[in-house]
Amino acid sequence: MPRRPRALGCLALRGLALRTPDRLLRDATVVIHGGRFQAVLGAREKLPRGSRALDLVGMAAVPGLLNAHDHLRGTWAPRFGKGPYPNVYRWLEEYNPSTVRAERYRVPDAVIAALGGYRNLLSGAVLVADHDKRLPPETYASVPVERIPEYGREWVVRSATDPANWPPWGEGIAAEAERVPFLIHIAEGMDDEARADLAALDRLGGLRRHTLLVHAVGLSPRDMDRVAEVGAAVAWCPGSNLFLYGVTADVRALRARGVRLALGTDSPMSGSPSLLVEMRTAREAWRGRYGEDLPAADLLRLATDGAADALGLGPDRGRVAAGARADLVVFPSRGGDPAEELLALEPEDLDLVLRDGAPAAGRPEHRALFEAAGRPFAEVLHAGRPRLVAGDPLALLAEVERSLGYPKPLPYLPLAPLVDSPHPGT
Repeated sequence: MPRRPRALGCLALRGLALRTPDRLLRDATVVIHGGRFQAVLGAREKLPRGSRALDLVGMAAVPGLLNAHDHLRGTWAPRFGKGPYPNVYRWLEEYNPSTVRAERYRVPDAVIAALGGYRNLLSGAVLVADHDKRLPPETYASVPVERIPEYGREWVVRSATDPANWPPWGEGIAAEAERVPFLIHIAEGMDDEARADLAALDRLGGLRRHTLLVHAVGLSPRDMDRVAEVGAAVAWCPGSNLFLYGVTADVRALRARGVRLALGTDSPMSGSPSLLVEMRTAREAWRGRYGEDLPAADLLRLATDGAADALGLGPDRGRVAAGARADLVVFPSRGGDPAEELLALEPEDLDLVLRDGAPAAGRPEHRALFEAAGRPFAEVLHAGRPRLVAGDPLALLAEVERSLGYPKPLPYLPLAPLVDSPHPGT
């Protein structure tokens, strides 16, 4: 398991334009202690005695991003499929016998899952709802982001109605729905079977307030009314939906009913390479369908406190407030609204990613912070730019090449060795 970081004492990040979905603070100071936010101070307020100050003038910050739906073991390339498909089963019929899938399964699951973690971390996502069957803990030993803890899970409704051909991921819908949260793909497509999913799930006892319905492309107005009545949430994955089906969930209708929403990337074999891309895709999908813009603050909410609510994580995540987990994404600002500026960024543009108050990815200028945290980090080139990152993603990429016997470009992880520093730091 990765070593926990040493205590960094009281860390004060000064001069930030701090953006949460609800507010914007200029020249703010964020105080972190013991892996949690201790306070958010104004420009003239005094720092706590003995705090370590880090000046970040010219930078903006948002809460660490939360990916409400991903498949870490699906971290592979290229994007597969020639849609539109009527439902996910038709896509699987093409994917399962494909050379893309066969190639991916030549690489150990633990390596692929860890690379999926780095794909999230480097784009500012510090927590992932990794939707998968239960696997040994060692599968995730090197994943550099947090995965939601034990949760209820099922793949699709067909796993209950046709288990011989679609093996369940858990103990069955009724049993798994007792756990919080309960995650299941629903109405992933537009054919009759997809449209019947929600009613079938309801009959099987799987539609609860703590249910997170993934995709929800084919929900009818009556289905949406029922989701709202129960209080369930929806994980919106527009990148994957548009690629596979040519249409995505009617999120404006869901919002109008008060349905809680979160944003997810899905696997890069069908979905977006990062949450940053998915946020832009979500805005484009909204604009294309409804002829209006979805405000940047609303998009930020879908990937922060909205995702925390949908996943049942409570006020501990997705916020910058006293007592919450100290997850933060810092990036250069031109003085505009940081939520809007975030939408224009690529992962390599980020200045610093903090997870639980410790540096997990950032520019070389933050080396002292990484060294003070006391856990291994690597010096790499990320899309040609020098970066420090917790752990050693280059070793994972080398394992991919050893497993396959040839180099395998993964476009969402454009990492290379830093010529004058081939070894991880400590």
